[in-house]
Amino acid sequence: MSDDKASELFARMQDAALEDLLRTPDEDLLKEAAEAGRDTKGNAAALRERIAIEMAQVRRTRLVGARERLHIARQIQSTSRSRPSFQELKQRVLSALQGLPEARVAFREGQRQTQADWESMYDDLVELGAIQPSGDER
Repeated sequence: MSDDKASELFARMQDAALEDLLRTPDEDLLKEAAEAGRDTKGNAAALRERIAIEMAQVRRTRLVGARERLHIARQIQSTSRSRPSFQELKQRVLSALQGLPEARVAFREGQRQTQADWESMYDDLVELGAIQPSGDER
């Protein structure tokens, strides 16, 4: 028998065994495992723990990836965005906030906001559509 035929025969045997296993009721599988002296409850608990660990790892990996994508997007957005002069930017933010009576602004230490705070508010208000950038801005 050639290697190809032997591999094909082996693959068919594996498929048949798997089909048989899938058709076997759970109760019968548990009974066979108990008869073989296997700790099914312990195995199930270990499997649940392993799955929880793997799920946590996948979530951490996704979170790290999302944070990296967000960081890159923010860098691209801030470097590619042109803004008006700081004084004009501040005036536009104040005007937009007057038009939004439900909006409230908190100041750092109750006194002032930094230029970065004003720029961030401006960017947020542009993104929300409360401020329309002029033609030379993006």
